[in-house]
Amino acid sequence: MVANTTLNTTAEHKIELNARKELKMTGVIEVIFATANEIFAKTECGNIKIFGNNLKVKSVLITEKILEAVGEITKIEYTSGKKSFMQKLFK
Repeated sequence: MVANTTLNTTAEHKIELNARKELKMTGVIEVIFATANEIFAKTECGNIKIFGNNLKVKSVLITEKILEAVGEITKIEYTSGKKSFMQKLFK
């Protein structure tokens, strides 16, 4: 079964990645958490995870909806934000 997901088609969300070391992202509503290996944020187009090494949030401008980060970026992943059955069971 395929989940029916609706995206905000009028959302302003852009990712600029320079040499996998510098990231600038627009459309950021909230930064949920940030560690040296992962940044998790809520954007106008859904939740997003940035994975890597030595990640550092350089700046967050929530009023302008901008996030800037540096480090070795290895993966960018959009997530549904929905918890799995096992996550709900063991909360």
